[in-house]
Amino acid sequence: MSFLLAALAASAAAGFATYWAARKGAPRSRAAALEAAKKAKAALAPPAPTTPDTLPLSLGDVVSAEGEERWLEGALVAREDGSARAALFFAREGLEERAVLVFAPPRREIHWLAPTPALAPREPPGTLEVGRATYTLVGRFPAAVERVGQGAPHVGDVVLWALYEGGGRKVALLLTGGVEARVWTGTRVDDGEWDRLGKGT
Repeated sequence: MSFLLAALAASAAAGFATYWAARKGAPRSRAAALEAAKKAKAALAPPAPTTPDTLPLSLGDVVSAEGEERWLEGALVAREDGSARAALFFAREGLEERAVLVFAPPRREIHWLAPTPALAPREPPGTLEVGRATYTLVGRFPAAVERVGQGAPHVGDVVLWALYEGGGRKVALLLTGGVEARVWTGTRVDDGEWDRLGKGT
């Protein structure tokens, strides 16, 4: 009789131990399952958009020209038929916005720009007047716009890019036809007169 009681007691103890171990292990299993689900979701998520490798500059670059450096934090990429034609990069210098316009190869010059409060027309005129400077339209093209990085303004999904030249190396860019028309003016910097200093930290 005592042998039977001892066997029953041992069986009950083993069952209780199994139950307790299962209860203690359950939260860890749930946590592991949640972590695995997060990793799987991250693996399936599309990568964050960035600037195309075909352009001479990319997000995070530090570029030097005209005696100053600009850290490129965001960009508006102009695409035609899926291919990048140009990109307008943005850099912050304190509270001020600065921009760098680059083009797809074979063009290697850049435009060293700053925003201007000039009245931006909805349709690119043949002549653009900014302050006392006059710029002549030299090219225009419609393009789908992709915003990447940080600090790039929302100008619309499809925008007309209008390029202007003034006297000497003066240049201007008008983006219009989208949400908000904007103008930047500055200087053309030819290949060999600007440096890509690598990635900022």
